[in-house]
Amino acid sequence: MTGVELISFDLKNADLSGSNLTGVNLSRVDLTESNLTNANLSDANLVMSTLTGAKLVNTNLSRVKLSYANLSGVSISDSLLVDASMNSSKILNSKISDTNMTGANLHSANLEGTKFSEENLKDALLCKTIMQSGQQNDSGCKR
Repeated sequence: MTGVELISFDLKNADLSGSNLTGVNLSRVDLTESNLTNANLSDANLVMSTLTGAKLVNTNLSRVKLSYANLSGVSISDSLLVDASMNSSKILNSKISDTNMTGANLHSANLEGTKFSEENLKDALLCKTIMQSGQQNDSGCKR
């Protein structure tokens, strides 16, 4: 399915485990409760998409565009979010573990209530980012 455009599709509860979705345009797609285990979404466009409750285990999300997306209640583990654009995303009450987020842009993202280790975010861009406690982190803002 590489290079396909599925703009504004309803893919609620879809089982996309093991799928190769490299470079696919999934902007404004509803992926609520979808299974994306072992999927490759590198370079995909998921701007303004809904992934509420999605399962992202061993998922390649390198260079994915997740700006303004809703990832509330997701479980992300053993995945790659290297150089992902996640600015202004809602990642509320989620769990992120053993995930490489090197270079991920979390500018103005909201991570309130999300469980993660500081190790996961150590190389991510944090600026105006609402952290799990509700406090704003401006450590990556350019002065």
